[in-house]
Amino acid sequence: MAKKKPENYVDNEELLEAIKEYKKTCIKYPDTQVPNYIAECIYKISVGVGKRPNFINYPFKDDMIGEGVIDCLRAVKNFDPEKGSKPFAYFTQICWYAFLKIIGKEKKQKKIKYAMIENANGMGQYSDWLRKNKHLDDHSSVDDIARYHSLTDDDLKELDDIKNDDLPKRKSKKITHKKSLFETDGENDK
Repeated sequence: MAKKKPENYVDNEELLEAIKEYKKTCIKYPDTQVPNYIAECIYKISVGVGKRPNFINYPFKDDMIGEGVIDCLRAVKNFDPEKGSKPFAYFTQICWYAFLKIIGKEKKQKKIKYAMIENANGMGQYSDWLRKNKHLDDHSSVDDIARYHSLTDDDLKELDDIKNDDLPKRKSKKITHKKSLFETDGENDK
C-alpha cells in the first residue's frame, strides 16, 4: 500500500494570492483589515509551530501561539510578493521568533517570582540593609533576619548608632577535623 502524502494545513499558493489581493486593496485603502482567510492561515501556522517538539510542553503555549499570531498580523503588510513567493515560511519564521520571545519573558518572570519568594516574610526587605550596615553577617539565620523585620525606621536608625560589639553575636560551630586512618603526624615521613 502506498503512503498517503500528508495534506498541508495551509496552501502556500492560495495564501500568496490572498496576500497579493490584500496588498492591492491596501494601496487604495491603507486601513484595510486582514481578510479572514489570511488570519486563519496565520493562526494555523502558529498552532503548527506550537506542535513542534521544541515548544510542546510549555505551560504558557497559548500565550506563545497568541503572540505568534499578533506578530504575524503586524507583518502581513511587510511581506513583499515581488521578493518572496513563500508566505508560509515567512510567517513560520515570525512565529518561531515570537515563541522564543515569550519563553525569554517567562524566564524573566520566573526569576522575579523566585526572588520574591526568597525575599518573602521580610527576609529580604531589611536583610540587605542590615548586612550592609554590619548588623548581620552573611551567614545569619532566618530567625536573625525575622527578628529585625519587625523594626521600624526609627529602630533601624538607633541600630546604626549602636556599635556592633553590643549586638548579640550568633554562635558559630567550629568544625574539627578528625585525622583519618591514612593521615600521619609526619613522624613516619622520611
